[in-house]
Amino acid sequence: MTRLFIIALFISPVAVSSISQEAGYKDLVAIELREAEAPMGGGSGSCSGGSHEPPPTTLVDVTLVSLDKSAYAMGDDFEFVAKVTNVGKEPILLPWDPHEADFEEKAAGEDYRYASVSMLLELSDGLEKEMITGWSLFRSPDLPGSLLEVQPGDWVQVRAKSKVEIFSDNEFQHRLYSATDLKIGPSLLAETVTVSHRQGKAYLHSQCLKWGITTAGERTIRSVPREEPIPPAVER
Repeated sequence: MTRLFIIALFISPVAVSSISQEAGYKDLVAIELREAEAPMGGGSGSCSGGSHEPPPTTLVDVTLVSLDKSAYAMGDDFEFVAKVTNVGKEPILLPWDPHEADFEEKAAGEDYRYASVSMLLELSDGLEKEMITGWSLFRSPDLPGSLLEVQPGDWVQVRAKSKVEIFSDNEFQHRLYSATDLKIGPSLLAETVTVSHRQGKAYLHSQCLKWGITTAGERTIRSVPREEPIPPAVER
């Protein structure tokens, strides 16, 4: 017993710190998300990249861990849990504030900048696909507590709610009102956003962050019809 205790005392701190663990958990279901209030005047964005750019050093895996049901009708609310893992070799300063209004209030009318990660859910019937908004988290060095350092191998989990709805007026939407099997899987968008003000309106310019993103956890769900009349398909 004494020998085992002495050996334990000399375990390398590096070996201990290399054990992966959950770095944080955020429950967005039980809170009211506060969005920025300034009237939107327009926006622009870019995700372009050249083929000769170096590979990304920020590597994350986003996994759809669970859904609250296996069948939904169009317009239903649903709850889900997502896991974001740092699969790279460097720590990540992950956006961790769910309230976009915090950054607007901190700026007090001045221009401001933040980084964000947004989880999107891809809905597909094998023929077409659409994206559903999942959640967004924000960070800025000007706002204490808005970021979380995630070490290599560590992960965070986010519980959130959304709605089974798409806004494209097309044949895919029409098919979702009948019984059919769908695939739902996760996606992640990381970007920096600059907010400027002109004539009382906010203008957003976004730039994608060059993160290497992998996905996992795609699931099959059932789209079930509602009792309400099915809207007519749009003729093309």
